[in-house]
Amino acid sequence: MPANAVQRRLRDAFERRELEDEGGERLLGLAEMALERACTRGTERVAFGKPLMLLGGNRERIAKARIDIDMARLLVQQAAWKLDNGGTQAARVDVSAIKAVVPQIACDVIDFAIQMHGGGGMSDDFPLTSAYATARSLRQTCKAGTPTKSLYFWSGCTLGLLSRCPTPRVLTRHTH
Repeated sequence: MPANAVQRRLRDAFERRELEDEGGERLLGLAEMALERACTRGTERVAFGKPLMLLGGNRERIAKARIDIDMARLLVQQAAWKLDNGGTQAARVDVSAIKAVVPQIACDVIDFAIQMHGGGGMSDDFPLTSAYATARSLRQTCKAGTPTKSLYFWSGCTLGLLSRCPTPRVLTRHTH
């Protein structure tokens, strides 16, 4: 097997591992844990004679968090499939999208769970502050650069401006 083929396989394996460990699954696991705790807290804790879940739009925030987590998980699975079937180049846009979106979703869901726990959410009684610190640090230190760079790359591919995109998606104007 030629040396460049071996290097390509190693790079693809590394990208896949990075995607599973830091680019997606680890953060999604933290978001799932936080959402579960927010749901439990929201149904068990009562304020003003009602469960927290029924106050202040919390049900809608739970629904949005569930949708965001599922959306991010599908994006991670799509990128993993592209890595497995087409290599690093095929998944490049999706990996950039993950690095821009998944850490923010995790931070938002964990922040909501902290709010549902009130002052206790900031204590060591719950694992939410350490989860938030982990998600926030991963958001800041993406391997391929900041989320802003990932968004810039992704928008360039969407607009067809970057020649290194595997399959440029060009916006077209529809006329009637």
